[in-house]
Amino acid sequence: MCGVVELLFSNRTGKVLVICFPYCLSEEKEAIEKYIASRLGFGVGFIDHGSYLPSELYDSWRGQYRSEDVLDYLSSLRLGSLTIAIIKEDAYVYGYNYVFGHADPKRGVCAVYTKRISGQGGDEYILRLVKETLHELGHLLGLDHCNNRECVMSFSRNLAEVDRKKPIYCSSCLAKLNKGIAGFR
Repeated sequence: MCGVVELLFSNRTGKVLVICFPYCLSEEKEAIEKYIASRLGFGVGFIDHGSYLPSELYDSWRGQYRSEDVLDYLSSLRLGSLTIAIIKEDAYVYGYNYVFGHADPKRGVCAVYTKRISGQGGDEYILRLVKETLHELGHLLGLDHCNNRECVMSFSRNLAEVDRKKPIYCSSCLAKLNKGIAGFR
């Protein structure tokens, strides 16, 4: 399957692969695709993995996944594209109690963890999911955290900060993106 994925989602064609662990709902897929296409002009492909992450990535003492290990695992899949994993779990990186998402731009992989953003579900959850997905994709495309608290690239320490930012890149981040991704499309 990976060979087919590489052909369909090559970086040169301006596509992003979203792999869902274990699956994504149609509302999640529609929102992610809509915002990535409208904000960045990229096509989006989805794969429902159908299973959970390997158990060896799980820290049973903390009750969370180790995000660094998750990114290693995603990189080992060699999907050949910018890859966003939507993971219906909780995770951490060393030095933090939890993360909403985590990216490794050098390897072109990132993860968004939905357990802490899901809340009551519905529109609020979908908007949070979109914001965190755009944020991590921004990192894959070379953006750092932004000081504009309404920019989607603003660092979020809690849900209030996720809710405060908008699902758009500020003019400064957008200019950096437009300069940096011209060859990607």
